Amino acid sequence: GTRTGGPNGPQIAVFDPNHGIDFALKQLGCPFKTLETLDPKTLAEYTSLIVGPMAIDDTMSAQGQAVRNFAGAGGRVILLEQASMLALPADTYVEHQGTFSQAFVTKSAAGHPVVAGLTDADFQMWNFTGPGGNSIRSHLISERIYRRPARGNFMTLVECGHNGGLLWTPLMEVYI
Repeated sequence: GTRTGGPNGPQIAVFDPNHGIDFALKQLGCPFKTLETLDPKTLAEYTSLIVGPMAIDDTMSAQGQAVRNFAGAGGRVILLEQASMLALPADTYVEHQGTFSQAFVTKSAAGHPVVAGLTDADFQMWNFTGPGGNSIRSHLISERIYRRPARGNFMTLVECGHNGGLLWTPLMEVYI
């Protein structure tokens, strides 16, 4: 089915037990509702879902299924960095040992709204804040990254190289 949202248009739900993205969404002026649980009943009133970093682990199979079912029913899902693949409906896995310092916007994604206005330079040589708020100049953009699916209905938006070519992605869109 197709989700239409509430009377005021699309409704965005955020499942992020660590509250790692609340500040960024508020800074962007993005209205959202924080969810304490992930289940079909809770998700039914929303059209879009953002799953925060490291929000789903391998003990949460029911929640992972709820996310896949939500997407399969027409919901839009942004699934940020996870250690578990339970919520991702694609033939992929997470690389836990690679470190990536460069990424490139794929040519096919150049007009995609998620990467609109961004260039390859925006995905290279990042600095990040480590434990205790200390700036770390490792230029690391990701420690956990998805292997690009070998098959399926997906679009790689950003790709990375590691051990054998541009076979990895920190950002892809999967169609159900």
